[in-house]
Amino acid sequence: MSTPSRQSRGIIGRLMSATGRKHHIIWQPELDPPPLLADVCVVLVGPKKPISCGTVARACSCFECEDVRVVTPRCDHNTREEFGLSDDEVAACDIACAISIGRLQESLSLSHATSIVLSQLYQARLSALAAAAGMAPAALPYSAGSLHELADGYDSSSGIEH
Repeated sequence: MSTPSRQSRGIIGRLMSATGRKHHIIWQPELDPPPLLADVCVVLVGPKKPISCGTVARACSCFECEDVRVVTPRCDHNTREEFGLSDDEVAACDIACAISIGRLQESLSLSHATSIVLSQLYQARLSALAAAAGMAPAALPYSAGSLHELADGYDSSSGIEH
């Protein structure tokens, strides 16, 4: 069995981590059918820490959302992550929402909030597609049907999930 070339596995480049200790492989999978949230754009306005961008990007990839944008990098004294969006920024959004939380914490992390919202959107779209096709959501080709299928998406020789 031959190993697919880097291009066929979707590898499009390499990037050094911010600390300089790790090399990250940049890849873009070719999904069929296309990503369920391909038309969704997550915009981070003034994230407080660079790690927030990475954790949000990972959350987005979990729900097939490929468009993440960062605007207005943080300033030293006032970040949107701590104080929220201005009224004008909220008005510019296609969709805005609030997530109810309990009384033990004052807020959710950026990546947790992103995961909650994208999970709900992903599930709603999956359910709508299933209903239109007269199928159960699990029967649609948007998730691995078995552990074997999940293992097929991982190349242990390169450490790449595809």
